[in-house]
Order: sequence, then C-alpha cells, then structure tokens
Amino acid sequence: MEQVKAIKNPDKSQVTLAVIEQVLFLFLGSIITDGGKVFLCFVYAGIAFWIGVVILGKRRPKVYIRTDSLYMLYGLPILSMLSIFLCHFVWYLRSPYWTL
Repeated sequence: MEQVKAIKNPDKSQVTLAVIEQVLFLFLGSIITDGGKVFLCFVYAGIAFWIGVVILGKRRPKVYIRTDSLYMLYGLPILSMLSIFLCHFVWYLRSPYWTL
C-alpha cells in the first residue's frame, strides 16, 4: 500500500486563496436579484467550509496531506453549488407551500 505524502509547513497562500474565493462568492451571490436566497446559500456553504478548515487545522496543524490541500482549493466552490440545491430542498421540506 502506497503511503500518503505529506506537505510539510503548509503555506498560508491556500488560506488566503480560500478567503479570496469566499469574498468573490459572497459578492456574486449578493448581486443576484432573487431576494437573497442564493446569497444565504453561499453563506451557509462558507460556514460549512470554514468549519472544515478549522477541523483540518486542529487535526494536523503543521502537516497537510494532498486531500487537505484539494479541499482548501476546491471545497468552497463545490460546497457552494451543492448548498444551492440542498437549501432549496430543506426549505421545501419545511413548507411545501413556499415558492422559490
């Protein structure tokens, strides 16, 4: 079985890029004229993403593996797209009479 290569001393550029992605997604979500529903979905995705980053930081503070780096780079866009469908589904389950 092949061992997973660790990235020693992870640089802060991954976190900086994640912050820039977060600001970009929140800005783009805020300019959509749907009453703030997409923006709220992006806020939920951002909260979930940063909870994941904190968990990764607590679990391995000085060494990241490749999947951790991939999560920091591509996790927010994937969670944002999934959250749009998941939020609408949850809103529908709460009250099927709400129109989206």
